[in-house]
Amino acid sequence: MPLPIFTKLFTGVAATSGFSSSTFISNLQQNNIGAMVNTLAFSPTYIGSRKLLPPAFFVTNPNAAFARVLGNFSYSNYHSLQVELRRRFANGLQFQANYTLSRTLNDGTTIVNNQSSLESSRTLRNFNLDYQNSDQDQRHRVVGNVVYDLPFGTGRRYLSGTWAPLRKTVEGWTAGSIVTWQTGTPFYVTSGRSSYNQFNAANNSAQLGSMTFEQFKENIGVYRTPVGMFFINPSLLNVVTNASGALASARVKDGIFVQPAPGTFGNFPMNSLFGPSFTQTDFSLSKRTYFSERGNVEFRMIVFNAFNHPNFVVNTTNFNFEATTFGRITATTGNERQISFSLGVNW
Repeated sequence: MPLPIFTKLFTGVAATSGFSSSTFISNLQQNNIGAMVNTLAFSPTYIGSRKLLPPAFFVTNPNAAFARVLGNFSYSNYHSLQVELRRRFANGLQFQANYTLSRTLNDGTTIVNNQSSLESSRTLRNFNLDYQNSDQDQRHRVVGNVVYDLPFGTGRRYLSGTWAPLRKTVEGWTAGSIVTWQTGTPFYVTSGRSSYNQFNAANNSAQLGSMTFEQFKENIGVYRTPVGMFFINPSLLNVVTNASGALASARVKDGIFVQPAPGTFGNFPMNSLFGPSFTQTDFSLSKRTYFSERGNVEFRMIVFNAFNHPNFVVNTTNFNFEATTFGRITATTGNERQISFSLGVNW
């Protein structure tokens, strides 16, 4: 049965702008109530029929196209514990290791790089709804480096007085390494629905259905399958392949998520999941061969990402609950193994 409000608003307008509007039908089917109401409140198509409703039926001041307040009342918090272990250079060895335990929270979902960045709140009625783990939140980070002058050759522990050509060959070698490990940054499952208002549809979280958040979280991780990499347990997906066996689609199984009800935001906690961790080991090896007191020839080899370790990245568009590539990993960060050589003369 048509709602009396719609009957009034659609009075005198074309059927394609009223009950037969494919856009409105889609909005109702997908609970995009905010987008629909925004059209009814501001589109010139309904300017005549809006007079049949109370003046402030949709918005407080219907005579204003928009009313915006810009301010710097956003806030953020950063908490951290930082630990460093260092050995100063002695007996040819030095090393340093740093560990940071941290948490960053703010009231926005966009990485802000300058003071002109603007972001709408989810609702002016409750700013605390936006308080969450920030996009830059990184819980753990470890960085270590070591440099070791090998103990061979002139003035060293081994082979100091050996045959000169052999001594020149083995002396002056230095090995070093840098190891980096850090946890991933936050993301969450989105619904893409304007179920509360016309804003933040892209950032509206999904509504959990047959599974709790903790149950879903237990299924997050890197999964290698014959049809690709996923950051979710494939048992939660309906995976479809084409005739050649390649991935055609991967959708989250029915019932795990549902559409947020009209007038509500999704209940999946925002920025509550963390992406894959990052690991990289760089290695260097150099040799200085002295031909005078100060002059030497230096050979250096540097290997970036020595173990050729892939570091995966979560594409957040693949975590819209209706995505046809739900949970799929399609990108990496960092570089594949790279090796550089250099030869120079120092004096």
